[in-house]
Amino acid sequence: MEGADLLPTLAEIAVAFAGFASLVSILGGRSSGDQLVANLVRLRGMLQSAIVVLAFSFAPFLPAKFGASAEVSWRTAGAVYALAMLAPIPFQYPRILSSPVNSRVAVSIGLMQIVAGLALAASVATLSSNVVVGAYHFALFVGLATSSVLFMRVVTSAYSVETPPA
Repeated sequence: MEGADLLPTLAEIAVAFAGFASLVSILGGRSSGDQLVANLVRLRGMLQSAIVVLAFSFAPFLPAKFGASAEVSWRTAGAVYALAMLAPIPFQYPRILSSPVNSRVAVSIGLMQIVAGLALAASVATLSSNVVVGAYHFALFVGLATSSVLFMRVVTSAYSVETPPA
């Protein structure tokens, strides 16, 4: 399938982010109160975005396995991925924004996901299969960007030194 060479590499990167973030959260310092809630939100978001990238890195291969053409495989995977990116936003982000995480980071990640999801949905409706492949890769890169931002937030929060109040 043309354009699928990159997908296993993206899946490996997503798994590495998830594994290292899990290790950091286990081995990192303990926090309490609002900081604990924020750390859990970051870890959950990072793991969720990494697992979604992992799953959708292999999604185009599933229809092809059942005999679908490459174009049908990319369009089917693209439509399902666009739905998976856009459908949870109204439910997730109000909860995330009400938690003690940095709202600018949450809004930035949400906007990136909306742009990638809309680009993917629009590309599925186009006539060119190359556009679908490009938009699909773009959406996976946005998922990895989300994972990487949240990974850095997990790492820095796990090893940050809290200063006691004066």
